[in-house]
Amino acid sequence: MSIACNELPGLVKNGSFVNVDSCSIICIPNFGRVIMNNQSIFFGGSPMDSLFGVFMAQAILAFVVSRLVYFLLRPLRQPRIVCNILAGVIMGPSVLGRSKTFTDLFFPKNQLLVFNTLAPLGAAFYTFIVAIKMDTSVILRTAKTAWVIGLCSYIVPFAVIQLFCLLIDGEHDEAGPIMDLSSFFLALSFSTTYFPIIAHIMEEYDLMTTELGRVVMTSALLNEFFTHTIATAANIVDNKNFVSSFQSSLITIGPIIVVFIAVGPAIQLIIKRTPEGKPVHEFYTNALMIGGLIMGFVSDYVFGYVLPGPLLLGLIIPDGPPLGSTIVEKYELITMEILLPFFFIKIGLETDVTSVKNLEYFLFTLLFTVICFVAKTVGTMVAASYLNIRVENSFLIGIIMNFRGVFELSLYEYLVANKAMDQGTFTILVIFSILFNGVFCPFINIIYDPQVRLINPNPNTTYLRTLQSTPLGSELHVLISIYNEDNVHGFINLLKAFNPNSVTPISADVIHAIELVGQNTPSLHPYSIYGKRFKNNTSQKIFLAFMNYAKNSNGLVSIHPFSMIAPYKTMDNIICNLAEDRKVPLIVIPFDKKYKNLLSGFNSRLQGNAPCTVGILVQKGLKARANSSFNEFSCSLLLLFIGGEDDREALALALRMSKNPDVTVTLLRVISPKQSGNNMEILEKNLDDLSINEFLERNRKNSWVTYNEIVANSSSEFLDVLRSFEDNYDLVMVGKNPTKTQFQIEMVQWMENQELGVIGDLFASWKDSYYSRNMSILIIQHCRKPNQFVISMYTSVDCNTGPLKSIV
Repeated sequence: MSIACNELPGLVKNGSFVNVDSCSIICIPNFGRVIMNNQSIFFGGSPMDSLFGVFMAQAILAFVVSRLVYFLLRPLRQPRIVCNILAGVIMGPSVLGRSKTFTDLFFPKNQLLVFNTLAPLGAAFYTFIVAIKMDTSVILRTAKTAWVIGLCSYIVPFAVIQLFCLLIDGEHDEAGPIMDLSSFFLALSFSTTYFPIIAHIMEEYDLMTTELGRVVMTSALLNEFFTHTIATAANIVDNKNFVSSFQSSLITIGPIIVVFIAVGPAIQLIIKRTPEGKPVHEFYTNALMIGGLIMGFVSDYVFGYVLPGPLLLGLIIPDGPPLGSTIVEKYELITMEILLPFFFIKIGLETDVTSVKNLEYFLFTLLFTVICFVAKTVGTMVAASYLNIRVENSFLIGIIMNFRGVFELSLYEYLVANKAMDQGTFTILVIFSILFNGVFCPFINIIYDPQVRLINPNPNTTYLRTLQSTPLGSELHVLISIYNEDNVHGFINLLKAFNPNSVTPISADVIHAIELVGQNTPSLHPYSIYGKRFKNNTSQKIFLAFMNYAKNSNGLVSIHPFSMIAPYKTMDNIICNLAEDRKVPLIVIPFDKKYKNLLSGFNSRLQGNAPCTVGILVQKGLKARANSSFNEFSCSLLLLFIGGEDDREALALALRMSKNPDVTVTLLRVISPKQSGNNMEILEKNLDDLSINEFLERNRKNSWVTYNEIVANSSSEFLDVLRSFEDNYDLVMVGKNPTKTQFQIEMVQWMENQELGVIGDLFASWKDSYYSRNMSILIIQHCRKPNQFVISMYTSVDCNTGPLKSIV
């Protein structure tokens, strides 16, 4: 047994060992100070006397100040990068750092080691994560058109900067320190737009799935590609002899070759050995993160710049599951929320407005940055105009291509560290970056409307496709978006009920919607079950079921499969754009209570922005029958008609379905006491009567169609009617927002799901003890923009005396 000497002072003399029976007594001088930190309160010390204590104080202060700035500026829609840099500026020598007491306490020069180490580490990990999330294959498909923007946004500012440097040649003393850099380096640096920066801002403002987001991300990637290509070529050509040129080529291209030849196949082997649906082993994810650090070390040694290495390794790691998404899920949070803010705060700490002492230098540097901004914006607008993009959207693209972020700030910091740029120029460039991002990021977010097409000069003309305007004797084009295999059989049976025949065939665009995880770039691309197997096996099963149904339809149904990967919160943009491009009159999506919190906002946004009619299928019935073929199908349909444009749209669909000999249709019109007699209500009533009369006239000799009318004065009477439907129908079809009635007003307080409307929500949420489990509900909503257009035409018309009185 060993005992410290201060516990038995009487048994120890002069630090020697004294044997007492079987005990060995060890003398450790100042034992208490060894066990307890010398800076602890028990010894009268301060935690700010240790490196760790100072760093913890720095981290806490940085987190609190940055969050406070973000809280204050978020109502102004400021991006996180601006808030973090401003937090650093506040703590730096420009504001709080002017106090020597504050600087000596929190940021003493001899105790910034940990902080200054974590800052570039955060930038490196950020670059690595963003590169993993990048789906270059999707972007390159857009590059067929966007390459013009990417090229012009680089060539025009490059040429303008070179010309500017040529014009002021010989006047560097008056121009300022920034012109001490070579003209080629300035042109190369200030012409570049970095993809990770643009992708990060597009993600923060939920613009990734918009046409604008896809165009600028593709253009930024091509712009960055041009930069790396020219820089590599210039580095090789700049050498004076063949040997030096060869060595430079080997040093530059060598790491790239090693990564693609050695690391790339190893990554593919990891993915191949990972069972489908299982996570990648933790050893591999940790190894790749360490690999990112190794590539940063190699890059810093070869190029003197740490970021290209992690970017290169991240690019060869496939985005999405199983590998890319696993790495992102494990490390994105700590990188984006903890490590990366250290980098921006460090930039702010190094920004000293008092270092800008020469007004002429300040004005000239500001002039140079403005010229770069204008040149890139003009070059981008010219290219966008060539692609027939609207002028206002061309300007927005030009603005976005000028955004600054991690890469540019790292470059400025590198130049200052190597004495190639003075502190004043660095401060001016950082302040310009803050002001530019701070002004134009909210500007883009406020001005840009994701529902307005980039090249459409008149967006109002896109909202004119409805089921009522689709001729009955023509093909019905439907867009279906589903999330999992549980949705498949219900939608196939719904297509059967839509009456596909030789006169009215069905063309269905089927989208498998997958949530965007572990990648930056949303994607929508046609899918072929006969081509290369998709990495998500669920898509294969879903599309195979639809293709088999189309094959058994003998040409009456054509299926066009699409795979979509996007965040749910912006997925509606892609669907609306596809519906517009494909001229679809009807979009149908599923409703599932299990995903209500996740999809409720998506459903509502799609209903509000879709250029056509939207249907939401609450699937309870319409199940697949065992051993059923294409012709073995029957469906009993109930259409609940109260009135209004949504109900008329549902009636138009029911009219098409009534021609199906395997579908029985019951049209139940619910009549409620009249609320008022204004012009719009009279107009709606006349349109309702006209639609009902047309439906009955077209089905006058159809024995499978039944028409009834009931009167409901209150919610209790209406509920009694609904309870009588139990087990009688396979499908109930209702309009989302029918004409306002007394019983609807009474039932609004019970509504849980806004996207289903009052009646649809009642059907969907009714307890099984009162309502059949096998009755599906299809909620129909007429596209909203035509409604506003029609209202503007008829609000001034007197329906009692004008021509609308004779509409029926």
